[in-house]
Amino acid sequence: MNKHQGFTFIELLVTVTIAATVITVASRIFFSSLKGDEKTRAILEVKQVGNQALNLIVQELRAAQAAECEADSITITDLDGEETTFSCNYSSGRLVQDGERNLTGADLEISSCQFSFLEGDPETVEISFTLSKRSSIWQSYSLDFRTTVLMRNY
Repeated sequence: MNKHQGFTFIELLVTVTIAATVITVASRIFFSSLKGDEKTRAILEVKQVGNQALNLIVQELRAAQAAECEADSITITDLDGEETTFSCNYSSGRLVQDGERNLTGADLEISSCQFSFLEGDPETVEISFTLSKRSSIWQSYSLDFRTTVLMRNY
């Protein structure tokens, strides 16, 4: 009587196939989870930085004595007569204050930006810009920021 111990080729082949399938499914779930986490972090960063920049401009405008709008910049004169300029620098992709202070961070980019008075109302300024973050070669996340501000001391 010939007793063979071990596994047949078919049993090994089935086992390897099942293991490969389980590993493939597990790795797809893992990488999908990482991608979702990356997207959440990128959107959160864009939202946080955009809101901070917008809030700073709104705060300056609400306390302003006067403001002058151009298409992609606004100069605000406070009650002491000091001027602050917010502008969009498209060549560097940044929203800057007084030409120096970067309000949008190092890895975010501004793609559209507009400052304007509402038609017929020199006390109300409309601000809008789009902020983007490229998180990988294939992924970019953008959010639009828009508000209107009534200048209190005009």
